[in-house]
Amino acid sequence: MAATSFVALHLAAVVVVGTLAAFVLNELDEHYGITPQVIELLERGRALQRELKNGILDTTEMLINGTLETGKRVIETELKRFIKSSISELIFRPI
Repeated sequence: MAATSFVALHLAAVVVVGTLAAFVLNELDEHYGITPQVIELLERGRALQRELKNGILDTTEMLINGTLETGKRVIETELKRFIKSSISELIFRPI
């Protein structure tokens, strides 16, 4: 029986301290307006994250486009060189 009352006493103390802590923290939050500030900072952080993500995607897209353009020029140059050499072989080939 003594163990049960010992546990119940500690349980009651935890409930009382928890309730008092919640009340005090709620009053401090209302006085200083912490929750709205935290929400505003989180929203700013999300907006910044979206901007950074879009900027990275735009930069990546520009790099890919530049790489594709360079690859296109290389292929065009090699095709021109191949066609010129093929035509030269046909023209200068003895009959």
